[in-house]
Amino acid sequence: MVHGFFFLFSMNKHSFHNLLKLALLSLLCPAQLLALEYEGVEYEPGDGLSAVVVAKADGTKYSGDITIPAYISRLNKKYKVVAVSNSAFADCTELTSVVFANNSYVTTIEESAFKSCTKLSSVTLPSNLTSIGAQAFRSCSALISLALPSGVTSIGASAFEECRSLPSVTIPAGVRSLPTKTFSGCKNLAQVMLPESLHTIGASAFSGCSLLSSIALPKSLVNLGEGAFSDTGLEKLVFPASISTVPSNAFSFCDALRTVVFEEGVQQIAKDAFLCCHILNTITVPPSLKEIADGAFTECELIRSLRLFKTVPGDLRVNVKAFGIRIPPELVLHVPTGSEEAYQKASPWSQCAQIQTLPELTVTPTAGQLQIICDEPHDQAKFELKNVKMSTVSTGTTGTDIIALPHLISCDAEVCAFSAGCPVAIAAVPVTGSASSSQPGDVNGDEKVNLADLTALIKLLQKK
Repeated sequence: MVHGFFFLFSMNKHSFHNLLKLALLSLLCPAQLLALEYEGVEYEPGDGLSAVVVAKADGTKYSGDITIPAYISRLNKKYKVVAVSNSAFADCTELTSVVFANNSYVTTIEESAFKSCTKLSSVTLPSNLTSIGAQAFRSCSALISLALPSGVTSIGASAFEECRSLPSVTIPAGVRSLPTKTFSGCKNLAQVMLPESLHTIGASAFSGCSLLSSIALPKSLVNLGEGAFSDTGLEKLVFPASISTVPSNAFSFCDALRTVVFEEGVQQIAKDAFLCCHILNTITVPPSLKEIADGAFTECELIRSLRLFKTVPGDLRVNVKAFGIRIPPELVLHVPTGSEEAYQKASPWSQCAQIQTLPELTVTPTAGQLQIICDEPHDQAKFELKNVKMSTVSTGTTGTDIIALPHLISCDAEVCAFSAGCPVAIAAVPVTGSASSSQPGDVNGDEKVNLADLTALIKLLQKK
């Protein structure tokens, strides 16, 4: 007995508590699994009497190909495997693949579970998975095969940061938020599909994804973090109306970005939002924009065309250093008809090389087709047809089936709305009747061809 007490007092506090915990568990639940190695993988008790989680074995480095079964057996009893615990496989640099059984019960992969598994190239995730913890796959630099199950609703910060070999990812519809640095540093990530359910893209979520050349930002998006797409390969950007402010550094250092279109609803472009986008050429700004902040377009030396749909220059606050030291000397400013003189007298627009009117649209209704042509190609063409069945949309000279343009077109029972560049041809059924006009495309009879004609034509179509 004396020796027993001496042994207990000689133990450190942590070891004593662990021993006490095991003793109590064995007394209260003698049949419950305490800890077990099963086919080379360590498990420990989960939340229920029949559940276990994958645990990291002390001093053991998992390697090669590993399969996580749906359950493990001990003393003729089955225990469901329900989770991969915190850091279970972290730093296992010789681990090459992980497969979860088809009937897996795993719903959670916890924080840092596979962090820094630098040779892990393939993971077959369980179909029941709902949650992926923070840094779960961070620095898995060899990971090239990963499909997120449709049931995933939660992805933690930096979950896939520095997965440098990952080529593509589709975010499931149940995910509403991509937090800070979710895919930051994924240099080979070239394709990303975002769901319409997505509300938030966090700070630096895709920063450093240098092969990401395009992204369709969903209309559901209401929050965008600072630096979300900085240092990416984006070539063209359509910024959705659902986000009122373009945050700081959101698209800074995008060296391939040439065209930016802000949809109606955007109100502010924050400081350094497009800093050092060196080949940015064309910018389209909607009437809703109220402010361009300090440094928003600093070191964007090649801006040549800025389209402002603001009739009064004073309605848009422009910081004196919004374009750096001064507006690029070759920039041509396009403004609404009749506003040219006002912009020529206003700062900083008086620095522009030229101030011209915005290109107008030509609307030509014909039997079975509505032709919309503009003076020059531009990106601020928005159309809405109510109670009109649209069968085909074509841009330029190539016909494209409407089904192939889901990111441009949204339809409900009565309305089809879309944005596209000019020229645009819409095959609509029915398009009947004609309007007398003084020149081709003049629908409302004001002897001009402009956006008002499109509005008048839509009203005409609604009556048919």
